[in-house]
Amino acid sequence: MKKKVLFIASECVPFVKTGGLADVVGSLPRYFNQDNYEVRVIVPNYLCIAPAWKEKMNFVTPTKDVESQGAGIGGPLDVPCGFHTHD
Repeated sequence: MKKKVLFIASECVPFVKTGGLADVVGSLPRYFNQDNYEVRVIVPNYLCIAPAWKEKMNFVTPTKDVESQGAGIGGPLDVPCGFHTHD
């Protein structure tokens, strides 16, 4: 059974970048062994994210989908978010 790793961040390269956090969140998930880990990144659904990237994202609704996935965030999300699994 694969271990699940979830990164939740305000920015992630190549979707949206304002500082160094985007570089880390955009590159670190790729270093996990895909045979042993299922890694996902969740970022807010910002309007500035290019449509080409949004088409590749899977969207989760506030509260229901995230809580049903067991993310354990402790409360509802205020904004719709998207996640992208690195290929």
